[in-house]
This record gives sequence, C-alpha cells and structure tokens, in this order.
Amino acid sequence: MRLVWRARRLAAVCPHRLTQRRTLLQPSFDYKHIRDNASQLLDNAAKRNVRGTQPHRVGELYDEFRALVSASNEHRSALNAASRELGALARAAKGAGGQPVDPAAEAALRERAGQAKHALQDIKGRLDAVDAELQRTAAAIPNTSHPDTPVGDESCARVVRTHGTLHTVHKVPRDGVDTRELSDADFRDHYDLALQLGIVDMEAGARVAGSRFHYWRGAGALLELALVQYAMTRAAAAGFTVHITPDVARSSVVGACGFQPRPAADEAAGGGEASQIYRISAEAHGADGDADPLCLVATAEIPL
Repeated sequence: MRLVWRARRLAAVCPHRLTQRRTLLQPSFDYKHIRDNASQLLDNAAKRNVRGTQPHRVGELYDEFRALVSASNEHRSALNAASRELGALARAAKGAGGQPVDPAAEAALRERAGQAKHALQDIKGRLDAVDAELQRTAAAIPNTSHPDTPVGDESCARVVRTHGTLHTVHKVPRDGVDTRELSDADFRDHYDLALQLGIVDMEAGARVAGSRFHYWRGAGALLELALVQYAMTRAAAAGFTVHITPDVARSSVVGACGFQPRPAADEAAGGGEASQIYRISAEAHGADGDADPLCLVATAEIPL
C-alpha cells in the first residue's frame, strides 16, 4: 500500500529565497518533520527496499541552513544600519551649511558596510549549496507507508475486508438468489464475459505492449468512451471546468508534485523502487542539454 505525497508540507523560507528568481519549480519539504522523525523514516525506507536515503543528514543540513539564515539576517541588519548611519552623516553635514563629512567617521561606516556586504555574499553562496543538498537529500526519502502495511513480498499480503458474498457454487441460481435450484449457466467473471462478448483482445495487447495490456474493441471501446463522457458530463454539471492536459510535463513540475523519477540503473542494481515516471531524452524533443527535461505523465493532476 502506498500513500500519496504528504499533504502536510512546510517549506523552510529564508529572505534570499523570497527575492531570488527561480527558473525551475522546487518541491517543498517539511524538514523539521524529517529531522524529528529521522529514525522512523530510515526504518520505513528499509521496509520499502529503498536504500541510500539519509534522513539524519537532512536534519543536520536543516540545522545548518537555519544557522546560516540567522547569520544572514544579522549581517543584513548590520549593512542596513551602516547605510542608515552614512545617510544620517551626509544629511547632518548638509544641514550644517555644507560642511564636509567627517572622513574618519565615514571611512569607519563604509568599512562596516563593506564587511557586512562581503559576509552576506559569502553566506549566500553557502546557503545556495546547503539548500541544493537539502532538497536533493530530502527528495530521496520515500513516502511513509501506512503502519498496517504488511512488510514483504506478495506472499505477505492479507485480505483487509471482503465486500459482497462470494459464490459457493459454480452454477448461477435459477432465480438469482436461491442456490438450492441451479440453472445450466456457469458463473463468469468480467474477463470471461469480455472474451465471450469479443470486446477485448488480450493477446494483441501482450504482443504489442507486453503482459497486462489489452485492446478494447467494438462495444468495449465504445463503452470506454461512454464512461469517460459520462464522467465528464457529471463533472461539468457539478461546476468543474473540463480540461484535456498535455501528456508531458517538465521534470521540475513533476518533482514539485512529489513524483521522483529514479534512474533505471539503480533499479537494475536493486538500489530502490521502480521509477514512477518515464523521462524523455533531450534529443527526443530537441532540447539538447536542457536542465529541465520533459517527462511522460500518467495522471492529469500533475499538469493541472
């Protein structure tokens, strides 16, 4: 069982991020939650067979990030104070009949301002580096599974609940209810019924796309379209605006929505879960060297 991207997300915001213009969207993570629950998140990753996650490192980076933000605020306050004092010094000299500004005082203030400015520039570079590592490390942590989820392969799965009544006989009751009198008709599941009606072609689907794929044909294809039209009509009647979205999205959009593509090489080496998203090579869409390549999206919630 997998839970969707956690709705409770809190971004760590610092002043330089409010003014910096980003070209790529960034996902938001609750770094404090990760730091305070690092051991549980590491245990959850192990149960999901995802290796290489470092929730404890996220906590360390988050504390460093906050310390840098605090230092940045202090140096910015010092720079602003020195700028105000320089302005006051100039206004005082002007009000005194154009007397020259005290060179020693002006030099001292400019030195203070220069020191604060250089310190801010140094911290900004460190902030950007820590922020990037923080994002990258947090993104490698998988979503938390439900505590009742069995750990292991399919053999560890268990039935949570059963709806309806399972058939205890192979023949359909003559009156549809009383099993004491049965007809000559066998019970058929949806697969058998679809094959009998000729509305699905499993063999062609397997030849073209592999197992678990199929073709709807004839009435099956019309039924598929009818169900889509029915759902869209009901949604529009309820006040929703119907959209048909692109089949691709930039990887930054996909990442900001909480879907993390994992390299196929890692999967082959047993290094983590299967990739959730297929990424299109840069050459395929004419964007050689694009830092924000396109990904195929299988659900409209991403582009919406």
